[in-house]
Amino acid sequence: MRAIAREFLDSLAEDERAEAGGVLDDGGFREWKYNPGARPGLRIDALTGVQRELVYALLAAGMSPSGVTTLHSIMELEVPLKAIEKAIDHPRWPIRNPLAYYVRIFGDPTTDSAWAWRFNGHHVGVHFTVVGDEISATPQMFGANPRVHTAPDGSLVRTLAVEEDLGIGLMNDLSADQLVRAQLSADSPWDIASRNDPVVDIDFADRGIRYDELSGAQRDTVNAIIQLYLTRCADPLARQALREIEDAGRDAIRFSWAGPTGQIDNAMMIYYSVSGPTFLLEADRVNGNPNHIHTVWRDLRHDWGTDLLAEHYRTTARIGQLHD
Repeated sequence: MRAIAREFLDSLAEDERAEAGGVLDDGGFREWKYNPGARPGLRIDALTGVQRELVYALLAAGMSPSGVTTLHSIMELEVPLKAIEKAIDHPRWPIRNPLAYYVRIFGDPTTDSAWAWRFNGHHVGVHFTVVGDEISATPQMFGANPRVHTAPDGSLVRTLAVEEDLGIGLMNDLSADQLVRAQLSADSPWDIASRNDPVVDIDFADRGIRYDELSGAQRDTVNAIIQLYLTRCADPLARQALREIEDAGRDAIRFSWAGPTGQIDNAMMIYYSVSGPTFLLEADRVNGNPNHIHTVWRDLRHDWGTDLLAEHYRTTARIGQLHD
């Protein structure tokens, strides 16, 4: 990952490098968004083909093959979304572009032991923080609009379908008594509750039905949801996150639901979360549009590499004191 980032930065002109760069320990490092529009960083349609392939190689270094495939499918949704919005003369249709995504590198991977990078744009938020040999892979956000559309060949395309189907399937598998404990509201929220907040509200850990109150088959579905979200990133990073979930105790994991129950169709607004002492996963049909979905993985310990950076700065300070 570090070598790819170095090669990418070396390929940039001085002004491009300034546009792509950021300072690791300033407030902007934790500021992010997943709505459309401009943001800090270097937009990838301004890159040469070789430079863009280096960005994609960086994504492949941090993400699994399935995660990269999903990310690119989300970017390509800008094409049908543009057609839908142009047909109704929506004011945003001119900005829809599958290359309107931005790469930004914080710190200097050529010299710094601690650095970070992100790939952001409409419905994509991929963040990696690197401290020595350790890597944080969150926050990680994937969304889709339209989540269901008809391809040019007439086939029906559903993006993030498994994320939706697992949550709906688990809700439908709950007994009436279990559903009372799982359901937060008959109405789904306007968006994922964690939004783009720099720090997640840990009260999520106390919402919904507990893992140890579920049947074996229901627990399998919870585990499948966790596996699906975490394995968007590269295998070593996913395995580390799964180990931490296991170490914290699966019985403390909770599943929550908001929205209607029973038979769910494409016109209904729904929300679910799976959370535990170390993580939060959310999925939500958003903004009053049931054909629009947001999903997110937040790590309650490692978002932005906060704990890794804190230890890095403590160690650096101790070394500095020894040299005084």
